[in-house]
Amino acid sequence: MTEEMTTEVAVGLAARGWAVMPLSGKGPVRSCRACRQDQHHGAVCRCPQQWCHGFYGSSANPSVVEAQWPHDADGVGIATGKSNLVVVDVDGPTGHEWVTRLAHRQVLTPTLMMRSASGGGYHLYYEGTLRSRQLRVTPTHPLSGSRDDAPIDIKSVGSYVRWTGIVAVDRPIASVSTALADELDSRQRRLDSAGRRPVPTFQLRPNESGRCVHAPGYLDRGVQMAVETIARINPSGGGVHAQVYGALRGIIRRHAETCGRDCVTRQQLDALSEAAGRLGERPVDFQRAWDNALTESGLPSRFATRTSR
Repeated sequence: MTEEMTTEVAVGLAARGWAVMPLSGKGPVRSCRACRQDQHHGAVCRCPQQWCHGFYGSSANPSVVEAQWPHDADGVGIATGKSNLVVVDVDGPTGHEWVTRLAHRQVLTPTLMMRSASGGGYHLYYEGTLRSRQLRVTPTHPLSGSRDDAPIDIKSVGSYVRWTGIVAVDRPIASVSTALADELDSRQRRLDSAGRRPVPTFQLRPNESGRCVHAPGYLDRGVQMAVETIARINPSGGGVHAQVYGALRGIIRRHAETCGRDCVTRQQLDALSEAAGRLGERPVDFQRAWDNALTESGLPSRFATRTSR
């Protein structure tokens, strides 16, 4: 879309009370250089530039949108959580099967349907809020390929969706049902239960020295690389917790397989937690992610948190 077209669309959506943000390609327009270098969290940003930090800088004020819309934007994003929207992003036949099953049970009710930009899927718009999440699971998960593994994204709090403007089914936007939240929570419990593998006896025994068996500096380098990986996460794109979890899991797996123990020191763990905290990750969620990664590798919990991702 041209600048004039995106501005007109963005103003129209803001007039509906939806918080909009400029997109460049599939992602948000980049934050200003000062904010990128400072790496502070978008929720606490006080930058005078309107569009810093993606959905954190979105606006539902038509006047602001019209006056400050950037010339290099080629798309319009809707900050779903700030707009009191839940968007079910459906991709392909497998995603459609998942939607159809839930529609037959009236978990998903008729509502506005928009075509995706690619044309291979669609977006269902609901009023309300939910926790954003992806319903795809990793290929190594026990439930990979099952009904609980679907090319579906739930976009609401802390997320955004690209407005395509291509109406598939024009209906009033329905309220999201509590049954959908219950369905997603039940699915998560099944995933967590299936992911708890029996703990091999040898993995619970530390190596004979009781210390990390790697060369000096190996653990420090691994932790530093993980800190840098976490620091590069773009919080505007959502999925921060899952990306932090992936970085932590990489460290733990390497040491679980060779040392048979959690080798990371308290100081190193604090550095990882601080990096995640800059992205808005709460300490309790960080600790839960660490314990989940330990459990997945057959190691004892460090913080004794409830296993739930």
